[in-house]
Amino acid sequence: MEAGGLLNITFYMEQSEEEAWMLSNIIINNINFGLTFRKQFSVMMQQNKNDIELAITAWQKSLAKAS
Repeated sequence: MEAGGLLNITFYMEQSEEEAWMLSNIIINNINFGLTFRKQFSVMMQQNKNDIELAITAWQKSLAKAS
């Protein structure tokens, strides 16, 4: 992308039961980050035998390595 170029950003917001607005998805230049996150988490769940606690722990470890 060129310096000073335009980005196409779409935010999706939802209102919680407490009536607070929360970001539910964001798409930047046709990259759907909500869908990407769901796919990555699905793979993490499969790798951890659908145990959500193990999947979250594995996710945290992978994020720690990346930073």
